[in-house]
Amino acid sequence: MTRVKPANEAGARIGRIVRGWRIDQGIDQPTLARMTGLSQEYISKLERGLSADPGISRVIRIAQALGHTVPELLEAAGLIERENGKS
Repeated sequence: MTRVKPANEAGARIGRIVRGWRIDQGIDQPTLARMTGLSQEYISKLERGLSADPGISRVIRIAQALGHTVPELLEAAGLIERENGKS
């Protein structure tokens, strides 16, 4: 069973994880923007917690560009909790 947290903090939480992963990989915002097809302005806003709802298509593009899956990103952001090893 997977429990999903309310979306009011989703953008800020996702943004913090994206920023950390991006920096750990030595990728700058303009490069991530090119890799995802999103604007650098959007990446910046997401990382600063100014994008309340990033939307699933954007989350997919960002997670994949950083070498992760969407569940990994959502779990790292504390937005889902896996119980008993199930998703």
